[in-house]
Amino acid sequence: MKKLTILTLLFVVLTLMGGCEKAQQGLKIGAILPLSGYTSVLGIPKQNAMNIAAAEINFEAGSNVLSIAYEDSKGNAKDGVSAFQKQLSTTSIQYYYIDLTTIVNACAPIVDQKQVLTFAGSAQPAVTELSPMLFRLFAGGEQEVQMMVDYLLASSISNIYVLHTNEIYGTSAFEYLKRIYSEAGGEILGKDDYPLSAKDVKNILLKAKSSGAEKIVVLGYGIVFPTMLKQMKELEIPTSQVFMNLGATNAQVVALGPDYTDGLSFVGPRFTYLYENDLMTPAVKKFIDAYKSEYGSVPDFRAAYAYDFVRILYDAWSKVGANDLNKVAAEIIKIKDFDGISGKITFRENGDSETDLIYAKYEN
Repeated sequence: MKKLTILTLLFVVLTLMGGCEKAQQGLKIGAILPLSGYTSVLGIPKQNAMNIAAAEINFEAGSNVLSIAYEDSKGNAKDGVSAFQKQLSTTSIQYYYIDLTTIVNACAPIVDQKQVLTFAGSAQPAVTELSPMLFRLFAGGEQEVQMMVDYLLASSISNIYVLHTNEIYGTSAFEYLKRIYSEAGGEILGKDDYPLSAKDVKNILLKAKSSGAEKIVVLGYGIVFPTMLKQMKELEIPTSQVFMNLGATNAQVVALGPDYTDGLSFVGPRFTYLYENDLMTPAVKKFIDAYKSEYGSVPDFRAAYAYDFVRILYDAWSKVGANDLNKVAAEIIKIKDFDGISGKITFRENGDSETDLIYAKYEN
């Protein structure tokens, strides 16, 4: 009888210990980001913002309920896949964030095979159709390009010349723009692509200038935009003739100042507009102040999206109360008009999101 009592107590203790261990495990996120190389300017701000979100959540919870494990994709598909596979094989992580379109596309079949809930840091049109387990909290290429075309048509711009990155996002965004702009009666006089690491784009800028197009439309991540804007000034291409996508709100573009940006129109996230015009909500100001205090610089819109990603995933995970991916996914899809740092966010049934984009123009 005594032995039975001891064994029963031991079973209860071990069960409680197991329960405590599970509770302590909390939410673990794997993040595959470009943390070195020329694309690190895109990945490091996201890492910084995720760290801020995690620290806030753990402080609010009074324990380390959330942790993030980072791997460096080095900005290319091969290393990105290796980093993703490393985490899958050496950890029990079920939730991931994968950054950059080329890397997301390379990892999508693995996401589908392993059935891990994954957010894509990609603006590629229809990226969430690559897997039912793939979500996006970022400006979608369809939403962005549709707004650009609507602007062109409303401004009676009948012809354009397009410059885009020479990878999956740039190509797919251009094809989408070409289709909907042409269907509406617009004419594309020509197009050229450029690499993400381009140091000189004068040749394609001269072609765009000589085309006589009413607008030069630029699609890309914004890494090359500072170089492009400087060379446009050298070639006497009026900034008012240029229409860019969200890359125009990169911190490096903002830092150029009015000599290079005045008159530049773009479609981009509301976040940068609110900061530059001192229209921040208390929540946005708190995030920016925390980022500046910790990292000594102003966060860009990508950082805002990354912060919101951590918050949204944690909120959905908390409501479910367990690591049930299907239930967490269902909670995410329920989100409508979420008041995030990046603006209002609404998820669709296919895991994609509508984010807060606006038309804007640089003035002083």
